[in-house]
Amino acid sequence: IETLEPLKSDTNTEMMTETEQEETDQADFEAFMTDTTADMQRAKEQVADAEAMKAQKKQQLADTIEDLENTRKVKADAETYLEKIKPDCDFMMDNIEGRKTARAAEISNLETAIEKIKGSPVYKKAKAKGEKEAEGKCANKCFKMCDQAAVDDGKCFKSALGTPLDERQADGYAPCEACRRGITVAAFCTGEGQGNPGCPE
Repeated sequence: IETLEPLKSDTNTEMMTETEQEETDQADFEAFMTDTTADMQRAKEQVADAEAMKAQKKQQLADTIEDLENTRKVKADAETYLEKIKPDCDFMMDNIEGRKTARAAEISNLETAIEKIKGSPVYKKAKAKGEKEAEGKCANKCFKMCDQAAVDDGKCFKSALGTPLDERQADGYAPCEACRRGITVAAFCTGEGQGNPGCPE
């Protein structure tokens, strides 16, 4: 028995040591598995992120290709249009000086025609009539019957019946200006209209 006691003690010691070692190994294994699981989860997340990035880049590439194709189409359409209008543009550039000369001549002819129209009796009668009507109640004070001298000078014209038409009074004519202002001739002539035609001397 005395011989077996040390053996029993050694056996118990070894068993305790082995148990402790197993527990340590188990703890290390569990820690390793925990770390491994976390690493695997991170790896999965990284793969998912990479896949999402790949899909995004793929879509961006597709959009870029589509934009490029559209740009090429627009460019081709523009080139086709420019080629189509080129003959007309070339014609206009080749004849631009002639067109400028022709346009200047047209403008000159129109200006001459306008001057002739303004100098015609019909235009002058119509203008005088419009101006007289614009004076309203003051028309009879701002216009007078043409005298023969005005007719002879071409400043006034006769109607179809031979009666001289009205002509405007001299600029600043007192009765006309007073009527326009709604004041008396005396008030106008003693104020701003001193010395104007039509004021008493």
